[in-house]
Amino acid sequence: MKKTIYCYGILLFCLIYQPGYSQTWTRIFGQEVTAWARDLKESYDHGYFLLGQVNPGPTVSQVHTWLIKTDINGNLIWDKKLL
Repeated sequence: MKKTIYCYGILLFCLIYQPGYSQTWTRIFGQEVTAWARDLKESYDHGYFLLGQVNPGPTVSQVHTWLIKTDINGNLIWDKKLL
């Protein structure tokens, strides 16, 4: 009985206690007129892959696919634009 109450107590503590150590950062990549992200995935090195689309300008009607790789802090490592 004591062991069951102890286990439920630990479980309840783990569910309620949520440490506030999250990191937020805001980055703007590129100087395009219109760009939007479609997907975000964490990579093996804890950085991120962003997949999106970009419209290069008002005179260009073709939308390009844009792949961005960042490090863990959101700094740009590389990016590729595909037709």
